[in-house]
Amino acid sequence: MELYNKENASPTSKNAFDLEWEKGVQQGLEQGLEQGLEQGLEQGVKKVVVEMLRKGTPVDFIAEVTHLAKEEIEKMREMLQ
Repeated sequence: MELYNKENASPTSKNAFDLEWEKGVQQGLEQGLEQGLEQGLEQGVKKVVVEMLRKGTPVDFIAEVTHLAKEEIEKMREMLQ
């Protein structure tokens, strides 16, 4: 099986390859950006939770506001001690 060789390909094949390549790159960038935003939001929420715990905010209230599981917040509180 011969691999695709852009130099020897027909103009139609080159255009098709280039279009697919650009689509793949764009899709990869979009996915990377989306994942980065999600991770950033998660980290931001966790920083807020830590500050709330340091100030003595009840776990029930933190869970209600952040939508995190109480168990996850309890683990974070244990890590602070």
